[in-house]
Amino acid sequence: MSGWPHFLASEQSILTVGVYAAAPFSLWLCRDAVLPVMRWLGSISYGDYLLHMPVIHVVNDVLQAGHWPLGAGFIAATALILLLAHLSQRFFQRPLQIYLVSRFGACPVRTDRP
Repeated sequence: MSGWPHFLASEQSILTVGVYAAAPFSLWLCRDAVLPVMRWLGSISYGDYLLHMPVIHVVNDVLQAGHWPLGAGFIAATALILLLAHLSQRFFQRPLQIYLVSRFGACPVRTDRP
């Protein structure tokens, strides 16, 4: 990682580009299997957004303490982020949404859109 900024480290860049490059092909190839996964990822995306940086920092600190194989940090951080975002959505966000709707009612539907 000679002169590269930390966010352009070679293994992270290769894995990220690979995931983004494979996504459209996998959607076309096995649409019925991929769409539920994409819906699930969409349902946890807010938790993913909130949790990704703290998890990355913790995984980074843990991995710096020992010698880990190439890509272990990416895999560990991704798995932990997805797990925590799913748990947050299932046990915190969704119950809170249900409570707020039952307490205050749903948002009114806008009819003034063209």
